[in-house]
Amino acid sequence: MLDDMIITDSDENGIEQPKNLLKSTFKMKGLRMLTYFVGLKVEYLQDGIMLNQRKYAEDLVIQACLSDHKVAHTPKETNVKYKDDNGDPLEESTLYQRVIGCLNYLTNKT
Repeated sequence: MLDDMIITDSDENGIEQPKNLLKSTFKMKGLRMLTYFVGLKVEYLQDGIMLNQRKYAEDLVIQACLSDHKVAHTPKETNVKYKDDNGDPLEESTLYQRVIGCLNYLTNKT
């Protein structure tokens, strides 16, 4: 089982105290600088920290086989039955719905 935790504080003691308390109860590996967490890339800059989800978005494009597709502007009309290039209804409507759900998560939840 793997559980990850982030402990942050502007003071080193604010990190060490809870870390030592947790170590006294649980088996823990050493902590290291955070680079990825729950799909977020963490970059350390001189004036702060930057989070981005580029990898999540790129992986989504690959999963949905959209890397060779054209850009479409939004918002789209609602209640539209989408069709492929031949005019046939989309066979993978669940894939389309999953991609929309993932995009919603990407833009609203993180």
